[in-house]
Amino acid sequence: MNSKIFFIILMLFLFFSKSFCKEYKRIISLAPSVTQSLYELGLESFVKGITTFSKKGTTKKEIVGNLLEQDIEKIIYLKPDLIIATKDGNIQRTVDMLKQHNYNGFDIYVMESAQSFDDICTNFLKLAEKLGKYRVC
Repeated sequence: MNSKIFFIILMLFLFFSKSFCKEYKRIISLAPSVTQSLYELGLESFVKGITTFSKKGTTKKEIVGNLLEQDIEKIIYLKPDLIIATKDGNIQRTVDMLKQHNYNGFDIYVMESAQSFDDICTNFLKLAEKLGKYRVC
């Protein structure tokens, strides 16, 4: 009996687990490395704002500043669902200002510092998981 209940719960979890991931349609990237990761995950069409020196991709993207300085008003004007920053490159004050101006309810995701190749891989997988492109089994 317990194995049947476990099997039913497992099937329900697998069936509904995708629906628990929030879908982001308007993403702002605050670092060129983040932009590249988003493109690698197949999310280029959802990226609405990038920083200078980021790969533009095949669709038009708004420039929201550079790695160290971003135009907060322009970012808010683009009505993002998600803003992605990095601890390595972005200034904490910018992230704090975005949190203060969060009238539209966007999410802010700050990627961890990367000191090694393993850190880079881990950060990429965490980003993929955040965006519903990777599930830990």
